[in-house]
Amino acid sequence: MKQPLIILVTVASTILAALLFIGFLQPGRPLEPWYQGRPLRSWLDDIVFRSQAERARGEQAVLVIGTNAIPFLLWELQVKKYSPLKKRLMDWVVRERFLEPIRRAFGLWDAPDEKLHHERAVSGFRVLGSNGRSALPALAKLAGRSDTAWQTTRVLAAYDNLGDLYLGSEVAAPLLLALTNQNPEVRCLAANGLNLAQTNASVVVPALLRALRDPDPGVRAMAAMSLGGPAYKTEVVIIIPALIACLDDADARVRARAAKRLGLFGGDACAALPGLFRVLTDADGEAKTSAAQAIEQIDPGAVSGANPRVLRGD
Repeated sequence: MKQPLIILVTVASTILAALLFIGFLQPGRPLEPWYQGRPLRSWLDDIVFRSQAERARGEQAVLVIGTNAIPFLLWELQVKKYSPLKKRLMDWVVRERFLEPIRRAFGLWDAPDEKLHHERAVSGFRVLGSNGRSALPALAKLAGRSDTAWQTTRVLAAYDNLGDLYLGSEVAAPLLLALTNQNPEVRCLAANGLNLAQTNASVVVPALLRALRDPDPGVRAMAAMSLGGPAYKTEVVIIIPALIACLDDADARVRARAAKRLGLFGGDACAALPGLFRVLTDADGEAKTSAAQAIEQIDPGAVSGANPRVLRGD
């Protein structure tokens, strides 16, 4: 009698330990939706890693699950970097055959790092598209946290092949917050997302103008390219002088993007012509070419006196 009891206690203790470990591995994890016998994360992995046909099936499954996926996607965005102990425990839970029922219950099919969790969440929100807008209040909070700002801004600034934001122009408010993040990559994403949002010009344009003075040249370049579009053209009076100043930026990318954006304003940017002619002698080929194209867009007649080789960016 003692031996069966010992075995039973041992098995029960092991299972309890596994459950405790899983609680340690995945604190606060919400209930994961299932579809056709597979957990949501399995379908998300199909979208991230598999063939085109499998991706299509994964996207369809996420659409069927719909807004029920949002709590789990928000949790995936917040998964932190695995400690060595956590990684070993996850490997053990996944490896042991007798823990398969627990793995099935918790959807533990692999031992991913935190980046895979984030990639799943970004992919899931892209598939949900406008159906994910109910998550915007939660996403706005995550965008303000240093540990979740990068992956959350990827969700907020994501756009389709037509350049339309998946979550719509409502993302502008949290992206304005992301534009002040300490990480320059987050600020770049935010600037591009604000360009696509094309909303609330009286607030967004001044924020992008401040970004033209960002210490990171990549952010300055993205901000320069973001100062345009139908909604922001209403602020052309303050945009053009700021872009003209960028023609003297120390970074060639910023000079090139500023020239390109000025050209898109056409005749409204005539005041930029002297600065654009200076850029025609720039050592950077892209800056020269952008300036030449901008001059032709603003005033085609203004190029007649310039050296044709310079205009071509030779």
